[in-house]
Amino acid sequence: MSPTADTIERRENVEACTQAVVNIISDFQITVHEMLVGENLVTTESTLSGTHDGEFDEIPPDT
Repeated sequence: MSPTADTIERRENVEACTQAVVNIISDFQITVHEMLVGENLVTTESTLSGTHDGEFDEIPPDT
């Protein structure tokens, strides 16, 4: 299962997943459509886009 297909908890796990994505997508962009903030929780509805240039989670780059 892809690490991006489930809830990611803890700062270090979010950072690791984000870095993995940034490393293989040359023009990575995040567009935040909505953000909800609570006392101990933040969630967003976002669109991620970019060009897939490297292998990620056994998925080869676009050719």
